[in-house]
Amino acid sequence: MINTMWKPPEPGSFIIAHTKDPKEKFWGILISLDGAGVWMRGLDLRSFEDWARQIASKEERTIGLTTSFVPMMRVERILLDRPCGAVPSLDQIFQRITGRWLRECPDALEEESHDDGFRG
Repeated sequence: MINTMWKPPEPGSFIIAHTKDPKEKFWGILISLDGAGVWMRGLDLRSFEDWARQIASKEERTIGLTTSFVPMMRVERILLDRPCGAVPSLDQIFQRITGRWLRECPDALEEESHDDGFRG
C-alpha cells in the first residue's frame, strides 16, 4: 500500500540534496526549506565516510560540517536519509563506522568554528 499522507521533511531531518550548475550532492541536517531554497548544515556527500572515520578515531578534525544555503533554482531533488531495501541510510553507515548513531553525537553535528581573530 502506498502512503498518500506525504509531508515535506521537517527541520532536523537528515537529508541528501542533489544540485545542478554545478552538479553536486550534499548530506546534512535540514534547517529550513521554502520557495527561496534550502538551508542545511552538512558536507559534500563524497566526504561523508571520511568524516565518520575521523569522528570514530577522535583525531583532530580536518573535515567538518558547514551551514549552507542552496537557492531553489539549483535544487534538483531532496531525499530523506532513509534505508532503501539492502541499501543502508547514511545514518546506518555512520553507526557502522563509529559504533554510535548520528543523534548520539551532537558534537559531531555542530558546525566547525574557526577562530580567525576577528571580533566584529
